[in-house]
Amino acid sequence: MIKNLQDMPRPFGGTMRELIEASPKHSISKIFFELFKTWYHSRTVLLGDVCHKMTPAAGQGAVNAMQDAVVLAKCIFSMPDSSSESIIAAFTEYFSQRYHRAEAQFARSNTMSKITSGQTWTERLIRYIMFNYIPTWLQQRGFAKTFEYRPQVAWLPLVENRGTGHILPQEGPRSVTQEQTRLPHAAASVA
Repeated sequence: MIKNLQDMPRPFGGTMRELIEASPKHSISKIFFELFKTWYHSRTVLLGDVCHKMTPAAGQGAVNAMQDAVVLAKCIFSMPDSSSESIIAAFTEYFSQRYHRAEAQFARSNTMSKITSGQTWTERLIRYIMFNYIPTWLQQRGFAKTFEYRPQVAWLPLVENRGTGHILPQEGPRSVTQEQTRLPHAAASVA
């Protein structure tokens, strides 16, 4: 990987080779698909692929990044003030709400990757059985678990559930004023 990118130009002059050669060898790493245990430090927070890069097999990378953004926005919105303690508390709450869900999707993504493109005989057998003998309704039932989690921003009324599937309750505080609850249905469904 390093050989492939070392001759690429840097936006501020020179090539990537200069950065690579200036970096201590022990700090150079290849990060392909990884779930980090640390998503924030002080006043800096991560979201999306930066903290949980998933294989594309389950189609959950962008979905999880958007869920991160909604939950992080809710946590920041709920801060009582802009002190360092409040910021760290908001980031801690964001991590506690999102980590276990990202971890589950990360595992699902890895499993789906093995099923759809694995090369061992067991992976090929599972793929054959899954695509030829497991009914579509049963596969969709497994996907429904993923769709139960729908975080929504705290400052807008909740979007009406128009489907038949189960929806998990919203986590964290909500702050909707009386005036906001009188918004027309179309405006509320934008969230």
